[in-house]
Parts: sequence; C-alpha cells; structure tokens
Amino acid sequence: MCREEALDVTSLLNEKDSFSRFKLLAVIKEVAPTKKCPDDGCLGVSDFATKYFPDGDVFHEPGGGFWEALGNRRVTQQKLSTYNPIKLYRGAKEIGRRQSAKGIEGNLAGEGIVQGGIVVFNGSGDVEYVYKEKTGYQIPRDEIVEVLDRIVGE
Repeated sequence: MCREEALDVTSLLNEKDSFSRFKLLAVIKEVAPTKKCPDDGCLGVSDFATKYFPDGDVFHEPGGGFWEALGNRRVTQQKLSTYNPIKLYRGAKEIGRRQSAKGIEGNLAGEGIVQGGIVVFNGSGDVEYVYKEKTGYQIPRDEIVEVLDRIVGE
C-alpha cells in the first residue's frame, strides 16, 4: 500500500502551486540485501523512489523510530471491516483494480507487515497532522489538503 500512498501524496502536492513549498520525505524500513532480496532490483527501493515518489527523498531508518511514533502498528493488528470471506475477496479485488488503474505494481518482496503513515510538519517543524495507514484504504486527501491550506495560510 505504501506505493499507492506515495503516488497519491505526490499527486496531491502537485494540485496547487501553493503546495510547492512542501518537501516530501519517505522513510523506509529496509534496504537490500535482506533475507528475501540480495539486491535493490529485487527489493524495489529505487523503483519505489522513481515511479511512485519522484518528487521526494527516500531515507532508510533502520532504528524504527518513525514506526514507533506511529504506534508500531502491524497489518495483522488491524481489525477487519468484515469477516465475510466473499466481502474480503471483493475488497481485495477492488484494491487490485484501483492500484492497477493508477499503474501501481508491487513485488511484495519487502517486509510489508508494519504499517506506516503520513506526518505533516508546519513551518516551525511541529507536527501538524498525522495519518496512520489503514491497509486497503486510500489516503484522506480532503483532510490533508485542508491541513496544507491552513499551513500555507500561516
């Protein structure tokens, strides 16, 4: 899901000229080599950076401080919206269609269990907004635009 979130945040910041003052930073948990991937071609960090986060910088933070600040949440801890297997299947297919329509491809080679999020800082460096990733859901664009507009107006 991080590829979709990265692509959506990038496109969101390109919606208004006033948003050009914001800097995009992505924090990643792992770089190659890993147990699954001997090199970056397998893991896909440079693919993520160039295709899905082209207007931002990507930083490796192995200590886990970013995820700790977001609550060290895991996909396995997220409550399901339903326990109906047919609805779960349809939901998974819908996510696949949505990502395919955006041109998003994934290799599922990364860790993938720890959930991330979006943190918006104001001009003073204070946290202005936090969105904790919800697997399968799109980012709350309207909320983020509202926060960015408020910061621009300061």
